[in-house]
Amino acid sequence: MRPYDGYNDQAMADPTAACRELISGANFDGNGQEFWLRYIIAIETGGVDAILEFYDQNEAVAVAANKRFSVNIPKSTTTTIDIPAPGIKFTTNLVAGVTGGSGTLAAYNIHAGGYLIGGMGK
Repeated sequence: MRPYDGYNDQAMADPTAACRELISGANFDGNGQEFWLRYIIAIETGGVDAILEFYDQNEAVAVAANKRFSVNIPKSTTTTIDIPAPGIKFTTNLVAGVTGGSGTLAAYNIHAGGYLIGGMGK
């Protein structure tokens, strides 16, 4: 078990157009790893409430079957979400989008972290 965290390097888009990585460069399935999400810190800067949807897939249009959960990010706030142990498992990648494109979650305004299990072909 190894700590793992990082930032998004692209602004969030509507998931029906494109989901974006929350930890830039992550590739859990390509590295034979599982990622367990334990926390998210998100900053909304556009003055509009946002609903952030999380998917276990690579960057692409959202696939409904890959959705893990969604959270409300109130307008003009920094929101911290702590997820109880063991966390929420992602085996492909950790990507997200903003429902309807409402709210602004810019590049480097979301920090996600948790821990990795496996790797190097497990």
